Amino acid sequence: MKTDKVEIKRLQGDLKKAKEQLRLSVEDQEATSEEFQTANEEILSTNEELQSINEELETAKEELQSTNEELTTVNEELQVRNSQLSLVNNDMQNFLANSDVPMVMVANNLSIRRITPAAERLLNFIPADIGRPITHLKLAIEIPNLEERLHTTVNTMASQEFELQDRRGIWYSVRIRPYKTEENKIDGVVLTLVDIDELKKNVVQLEKTANDLKEHQIDLVASKQVVEDESSHRKELERQKDEFIAILSHELRNPLSPILAHAELLRASAKQDSASNSGVKESADVIERHAKSMGRLLDDLLDVSSVISGNSKSQRVRLQPKRLQMNTAVRNAVETARTLAVEKKIDIVVKNTKTPVYIKGDPVRIEQILVNVLQNALKYSAPKTQVHVTLTTERKFVIIRIEDKGQGIEPLLLPKIFDLFTQGSHALKGKTPGLGIGLALARNLVQMHGGEISAESEGRGDGSTFTIKFPRAK
Repeated sequence: MKTDKVEIKRLQGDLKKAKEQLRLSVEDQEATSEEFQTANEEILSTNEELQSINEELETAKEELQSTNEELTTVNEELQVRNSQLSLVNNDMQNFLANSDVPMVMVANNLSIRRITPAAERLLNFIPADIGRPITHLKLAIEIPNLEERLHTTVNTMASQEFELQDRRGIWYSVRIRPYKTEENKIDGVVLTLVDIDELKKNVVQLEKTANDLKEHQIDLVASKQVVEDESSHRKELERQKDEFIAILSHELRNPLSPILAHAELLRASAKQDSASNSGVKESADVIERHAKSMGRLLDDLLDVSSVISGNSKSQRVRLQPKRLQMNTAVRNAVETARTLAVEKKIDIVVKNTKTPVYIKGDPVRIEQILVNVLQNALKYSAPKTQVHVTLTTERKFVIIRIEDKGQGIEPLLLPKIFDLFTQGSHALKGKTPGLGIGLALARNLVQMHGGEISAESEGRGDGSTFTIKFPRAK
């Protein structure tokens, strides 16, 4: 547009010069006419020069006409461009007036260039604010570090976007963009505020819903795991119950067979006058031994039921604690278990303390604990081996260790060795019979005395060591 104005001025200057030249030429002609009248001979002599001047005037006239045509064309183009510029300006005015987005256009010196109606309402602008620096005005919404942010965008052409909350708690997304010309030069900044309060609320609600869903999912997974664990536990209990019933039938049947057989022998011997007293005594011993075995088995069943499953006080095992010498308790337990040791030709090696040691405990239950653990060691030991029983003290505890060189305990079984009905891998094969209640009962009775019991084993075939600790009595 500036170029067009310069061109017009230039053309006007040329036209002015041409007119001036024309005027001079006319004056010259008039002077020449006067001179012609006064000096006809000079006119005749300069006639050729006048003809030449006329030709030049004709040429200048043609050029002037061409210039006039160009000026007309330029003028028409300017009118078209003015119309287009007016249309663009009207479009921009209507666009900004009907836009519901708060927008402020700021010059490089941070003076306000244009404001949308939405920005006037939101930020409390008035028409007189146009041309004033935006940093000199107190906006309805405080934008932190506004001047620094605007200068940053002007100097670096970098766009900025951040969120803020006004005094009413409404969230806005603030966007600062560079104002670029057609030549891609920075001529200010465009500041826009977008209401995102509803979006924020939706995001918070979605996050809350997602968290609730996660919690429900976790609860569902936990519930599923509990159900699966419960199902596995029930299956394990069913398996243990079936195994327990199978073993129990064998265990109860085994003592009955020799008892019945020897009872028949006793009857037959009684009928025969020639029967020897030794045969009768031997049968009586066998009957007594197996009857006691069955009695201990039934006692263990009753005790473990009372200790583990009893709910009423009448069903619980009641201890009768007193000051008990453990040296004697160990010897009594060894003697009780010696019958099984003799049957399997196993040597029980006892190492007692030099001086008596005491605990506070129920003598019957303490012996029951020691016998159960010792018989477990004998059952799982090979014939012609040794089982070591050691009584020691350690600080405030009395410790009994029962060590065998038997088949050992498998690593997977070791953590469950004191669980009810837990059996070794050969429990149902007739090699190491047992109900799997002796160690469970022993653990519960030890805990009732305030003690501890543990098992150690390097694995199958490496034997095992059971350690029982009781608080030492003064």
